[in-house]
Amino acid sequence: MLPTKQQWTNYSLLEKWGAISALATVLGLIFAVYVYLVPPASPLSISDKVMKDDNPTKLKIEKVELKHWLGDSEPYVTVVIKNTSSRTALRVIPSFVGEDGYWKFTPTKTSSLYANGVAIESQAVTEFPVAPVSEFLRKLQPRCPGCYLVAIDNDANIPDHIQATLCKQSEMVAEGCQVSSLSTPTPITIRYKTIFDEKAEKFTSQFTYLSKNVPTSYLVPSR
Repeated sequence: MLPTKQQWTNYSLLEKWGAISALATVLGLIFAVYVYLVPPASPLSISDKVMKDDNPTKLKIEKVELKHWLGDSEPYVTVVIKNTSSRTALRVIPSFVGEDGYWKFTPTKTSSLYANGVAIESQAVTEFPVAPVSEFLRKLQPRCPGCYLVAIDNDANIPDHIQATLCKQSEMVAEGCQVSSLSTPTPITIRYKTIFDEKAEKFTSQFTYLSKNVPTSYLVPSR
């Protein structure tokens, strides 16, 4: 127990040194217990450094799709990620990015399960629900009120196979069918940790295709 100010004033020099020594002993014991329970991270060995350099952790976005997840009332913009490296990627979290930083969405039953990220083993592919479609459309810039979300892909121009599918779905005449679309850059970042406890982040860009002449179930709100 620490002495009061009055007790300390009345202590002799020998008693003061004794109190200081006792306090130092207690603090030393606390520090020893802390180091035992939470040991400092060991520096990487030479062999670990070589292995890390020869086997960098690499993630790739395979595609972005609209998918219904059990337990949620609307589809999610879902990012499909592949680990192309030979090491497991830990706590993987993809996010859309805007001028104000990472886009944030209202937590749902689906997204809550992925809030802390996922581990993706070597060569494995994982689907990650990032955003409810309705909230995703409200954040898109530039705005296109009255447009419909038709697809998300990694090409600045709408790919032929997506255009062909849309023409078929809309029952347009296949020959000469043209989807009038607006291509909006949609940056995505993938944050993750390596097996060496290093934090990493990869930026990439997808493109969101919006159209006024091909109705879909996903209408861009007016605001």
